[in-house]
Amino acid sequence: MGIISKKNSPQTFAGTAKSCWLVNITGKFPKIKKKEIADLFQQTLLLPPFNKIPKKNREINVRLTNNREIRNINKQFRGKNKATDVISFSYLKEKIKGERVFLLGEIVISSETTIRQAKEHGITVKNELLRLAIHSLLHLLGYDHEKVPQAEAQKMRRLEKKLFKKIKLV
Repeated sequence: MGIISKKNSPQTFAGTAKSCWLVNITGKFPKIKKKEIADLFQQTLLLPPFNKIPKKNREINVRLTNNREIRNINKQFRGKNKATDVISFSYLKEKIKGERVFLLGEIVISSETTIRQAKEHGITVKNELLRLAIHSLLHLLGYDHEKVPQAEAQKMRRLEKKLFKKIKLV
């Protein structure tokens, strides 16, 4: 996929010995440090179902961007010419030369949409980022809410809410 390319110089944050995740982040988010965003992902990745992922699949890329760029990505890869909050590209099932890819996937987050949605939901921007981290990570594992029966979509939504309640920031 290559949404996060080497020319973007990602900043990498290693997890604790407990999680063993690498979170590579490019782009910027107003008033929130990349380390804080990486911590949101790390906290989420410690919980089931993410903690069941084999150790060799323990790296993700996160691109922080604006509505213009995410709209272009959404149009190019999903055929939707509109901005969205988050897009996930899972590599869990992809193989290169017969081996599992170490990179679990790539996540693109629009800071503008995140900030707007936080206001709409009456929560902090960090909690909205957490919600999007959970949502996007579930997509990386194959969960879906758009192209599946309603029961499957509800299963994903319930798991999202359960994980959010466990981590929700004060």
